[in-house]
Amino acid sequence: MAACRGCRGPGTWKMTVRALSMHKEDRAMNVARKAMAGTMESNDVMVYVSPAIQGLEVRVKSIVAYQFGAQIERVALETAQALGADGALIELDDRGAVDCTIRARVETALLRARGEEA
Repeated sequence: MAACRGCRGPGTWKMTVRALSMHKEDRAMNVARKAMAGTMESNDVMVYVSPAIQGLEVRVKSIVAYQFGAQIERVALETAQALGADGALIELDDRGAVDCTIRARVETALLRARGEEA
């Protein structure tokens, strides 16, 4: 497996592989409440998750949006889809985080929004 941008080793994809290996009906994730994860420090990302009526929407605000905005959005969307999230608005305030950090923050925020410890 390939490592994400800025990270080393195949372990960075562990969450995605684990989520995709489950049966589709087991992956469904309902976002029940607002949650957040991350910090506003340099090289990090603050992720806010809130319930939405249907679908999955990702909004990105980033200091490197002109270079990596589409990549940040894609990583967040793929992570949410791998976890089976539906009916969620995911907002990212990025300060130059690498892909594995974005994945970790999105996963944590979604698990918190579902009511699980992350």
